[in-house]
Amino acid sequence: MDPVEITIMQEQNLEAFHFWAKSRACLGQPIQLILFMHAIARMEASKLIMALEDNVISDKDAGTKPPNKYTGQTKWNVFKEVMDTYLNQLPGSR
Repeated sequence: MDPVEITIMQEQNLEAFHFWAKSRACLGQPIQLILFMHAIARMEASKLIMALEDNVISDKDAGTKPPNKYTGQTKWNVFKEVMDTYLNQLPGSR
């Protein structure tokens, strides 16, 4: 079985459709593919980008600060866990 390759534009449209469908489900509106046209896809993609940017800004405002430097007195397992948690909170790491 050969994997199906999709373009970046197709991937963005799928993400926009997912965002649109979730929004409509939250509002109790019907989710019909015929309602999701190219113009709506572009509009939903823009909304998705703005929502992601707002999330990044709010993450920065939350004040995620890096852990203290590793020293010989710090236990490695504890430091590694704290560092992993910190790095997973940074934008682009998800």
